[in-house]
Amino acid sequence: MAGADELAELRGEIVALETALAAAFGEIAALRAAVTGGGAKAAGEAMEAMATDLEGSVLRGIVLAEAAG
Repeated sequence: MAGADELAELRGEIVALETALAAAFGEIAALRAAVTGGGAKAAGEAMEAMATDLEGSVLRGIVLAEAAG
């Protein structure tokens, strides 16, 4: 079982990964908006689509992890 220090380190890594992912979403959405000429609306829609895709991937990963034991 992980100790308190290990858990704190893992939580920090999770926050760092979430921050990096959010930044990447923003960059991708801005690029899509620039390419399509859709402006802020297109960027928002792109971010929503990416978030939905990611949510589905996370749920599939959880189901597979639980099935694996």
